Amino acid sequence: MNSRSQGFLAQLRARFSTVSPDIETNIGGDDELTFEDWRQGLYPERPRMVKETHVRTGYPLPEYVRLTHMTRLFPSHEDQLRSRLIDMIGAESRSIHQGMKSDDPKTRRKAGRDWYDRIRAHIRALRPNAGQDDDLSGNTSDALSRVRVLAETLSEDRPDRLEDTDPARTASRDQIRRLDQLFESGGPLNASNEALALFQSHYPDANRKNFRPYKPGGRNDVRWFNFWKLDGAASIPRRLRMNWELFGRSQNFTLYEDFKQKHDQFDESYLHDHEGDIGEVAGETVPTGFFTPCANGQGTLGELELNTAWTAADTFQEQISRGFGSKDDPAEPIDFEWQGHLAVASHYWLFPVQHLLSSLEPDMAQLIADGLKRSVARPEIDLTSNEYSTLARSITRLAKQVFHFPDKTAYDDLRKDVVVSRVFHGRAILISDLRPYSRSKQDWELATRAIVLDIDLTSEQRGRLMRACTEIATSRTLALRDIGYVAAINRTIDDIALGLSHCHSNILNITIQPPEATGGNIWHEPRPGEPQDAFQLTDEERRNYGAEFSRTLIRLRQLFANLGSLNHFMTHGITGARLDCEENRKAVEERVLTLRELRMPGFETLDEYLYRFKRATYSIDRMSARYDSLRRRITEYLQLVRAELELLQFDTMLDKQDDQDQANRRMNIVVILGTVLALVEVVGAPDMIVSLPDPVKFIGAGIILGVVWLYTRGKRNPRRRGRRSRR
Repeated sequence: MNSRSQGFLAQLRARFSTVSPDIETNIGGDDELTFEDWRQGLYPERPRMVKETHVRTGYPLPEYVRLTHMTRLFPSHEDQLRSRLIDMIGAESRSIHQGMKSDDPKTRRKAGRDWYDRIRAHIRALRPNAGQDDDLSGNTSDALSRVRVLAETLSEDRPDRLEDTDPARTASRDQIRRLDQLFESGGPLNASNEALALFQSHYPDANRKNFRPYKPGGRNDVRWFNFWKLDGAASIPRRLRMNWELFGRSQNFTLYEDFKQKHDQFDESYLHDHEGDIGEVAGETVPTGFFTPCANGQGTLGELELNTAWTAADTFQEQISRGFGSKDDPAEPIDFEWQGHLAVASHYWLFPVQHLLSSLEPDMAQLIADGLKRSVARPEIDLTSNEYSTLARSITRLAKQVFHFPDKTAYDDLRKDVVVSRVFHGRAILISDLRPYSRSKQDWELATRAIVLDIDLTSEQRGRLMRACTEIATSRTLALRDIGYVAAINRTIDDIALGLSHCHSNILNITIQPPEATGGNIWHEPRPGEPQDAFQLTDEERRNYGAEFSRTLIRLRQLFANLGSLNHFMTHGITGARLDCEENRKAVEERVLTLRELRMPGFETLDEYLYRFKRATYSIDRMSARYDSLRRRITEYLQLVRAELELLQFDTMLDKQDDQDQANRRMNIVVILGTVLALVEVVGAPDMIVSLPDPVKFIGAGIILGVVWLYTRGKRNPRRRGRRSRR
C-alpha cells in the first residue's frame, strides 16, 4: 500500500471518529471525497428500515447456559369460530371445557379428543349427501342440524362482532410493561447509582444500560430484559435474560440462565449456597442447580448429574413472583400471566464437552477431547474406532439418563433413537430426541429437550446456535397448526368430488337424451340439405331441459357453498394454511442448513429426523391442491350450466318476441283493412266493386291475401332460419 493510500485511510478514520457529519469537509487535498449534509432530503422511513435490517439474530452466550423457549399463539377468527361451535352444543360443551382444564391428564386428553370429534363432525356434515346417509353419529338429522348451527354461527361473524388479535397484542404489550416496572425507580431490580458505580469499579467496561430493558432498534415489539440484581456485590451471582418478540399472530419468549461457570470446573459454590433453594416438580423436591451431585458418586458426567427438573422458565417464574409482590404485603406474590395459548415449548442445556468426558479415564478423555478439536471443520471425525466407540457409549448413557422415554415395542427397555450430530462444522454436538415431555404428572408442558456439548464455540456462535434451534422448534410446530383437521377435510372433499361427478352425469344425460319431436339429440347439427328448423325444440322440451339444468345449478351451488365452508376450519383458510405451512417448512429447512450438520456414525441426524415432519406438511399441500382443483371444476360446471340456461331463456325470449310481432302485424292488417273499407264506403266505391266481374273480384282478393301472407312470412322466417337447434 503506497503512502498516499495510507494517508487517505488515516484521514478517513479520523474523519469518522472526530468530525461531525453536519459540515461538508474535504477528506484529503486531492481526494475529492466529501460528506454532504445528511439532513438534506431526509426520508422519514429510513431510520426504521435501517434498524430493522440491523436487529441481531443471535445473542452472545457463556459456556454454561440453560434455556427455555416458548411460542404463544393469539386466537384467530377460525379459532373463535370453532370455540363457538363447541359452545353451541349446550351442556356437553361445559363438560368438554371443564375436562380440558382438569389436572388429570387422562381426563384432559379425553376432552381434547371430544373437542376434535365434534369439530370433525361439523366438517363431515358438509358432505353433499349428509342429509340422506348416516353420518358419524348414526343420526340422519344430526348432519343437517350441524350445518344449521354452522350457518347460524357464521351469520354472527359480522366484522363488528369479530375479535381480532389486536386485543391480544395489546394485552401482550401490557404484560411486558409490567416487567418494565421491575426496573423503574423503587422497583426490585432497579440498580442504584452506588451499586452501578461499585460494579463498574470492578468492571470498567460494563455498560449501565444492560441493567434496564432494552429495545433493539427502538422497536416496541422486541425487548431484551436482563434480570440482574446488584446488591453491592463485586460480581453477579446469577444472570437471567429474557428476549421477547411480538408478531402479528404470536409472541416468542426465550429465557437464558447463565451460571457463569469456568471452562474446566463447575461452580461448586453455587450448589453450596443454594442447598436450601428447592422447587417442587412432579410432587418431589429437587435442587434448582444446573448440576446435582451424583448419588453413587459416578454419574454420566463424572461426579455430577444433569438436573433437568429445573429449567430457566422456573427460575424466571421464581424471580418475578418475588418481584411482583404487592406494596401492602410484599410477601404476597402476584403471578405473571402469559398471554396467548402455549403452542411451542422447548428446553436446552449447553455446557462444555469436558463434563461428558470426565466420567472416562483421564488418558482416554484427553485423547477424545483432542480428536474432537482436530475434527472441527472436517467432514470425518478424527478418532480411532476404540475412541469413537467410547464416545458413542458415553453419549448414549447421557441420552438414556436425560431422555428416559419407554420403548413401547419392548417391555423392559428405553428408546435409543436419539438425534446426535456435530453442528457448526463440528464445534458442538447436538443431542435430542425431539419428543414432547412433561416433568409433572399433570402433563401440561409437552416440551422438547436438547443438550448441546460445547467443543470449540465462541459466545457469538453459541447465541446463533441456540437461535437456530429455537426457530426450528417454533416453525416445526406452527407448520402443523391444524393438522388434526386435514384428514376430515380430505374425506369431505372426496364426497364433494363424488357429488360433482353426479352433477356431471346429469348434464351428460340431459345433453344426450333425444327430443321427442326429432330423431337426433340436442347436440345434433343439421346436415347439408336438411331444413334449419328440423330439430327445433318444442316449448315443452325446452321447459323440461330448463328444469333439469336449474336443479343441476342448485346442486352445484350447494357443492360450491359446502366446499367454501371448509375454509372456516383451517386457520386463515385452506390456502392461507398452506402458505403458512410452506413458509414454516422453508424456515425449518433454512435453519437446518445454518446448523451445518456433520454426521456421527451410528446416530440419526436432525435433517433425517425432520423427514417425517416434511411428509406431514405435504399432506396440507395436497389438501390445498385438491381444494383448488375441485373449486375450479365446480366453477367451470357452474359457468356451463348458466350458459345453457341463458341459451334456453334466450330461445324462449325470441319465441315470445316472435309471437308478439305476429300479433302486432295482425292488428296492423286489421287496422289497414278497416281503413280501406271505410274509404271505399265514403267515396262510393262499393257499387263500382260490385259491378266488376267475378273473376276480377277473386283475383283482387287473392292478390291482397298473398301480399299479407308474404308480409307475415317474410318478417318471421329470417330470425328462425338464423337460429340453430341448440348451439
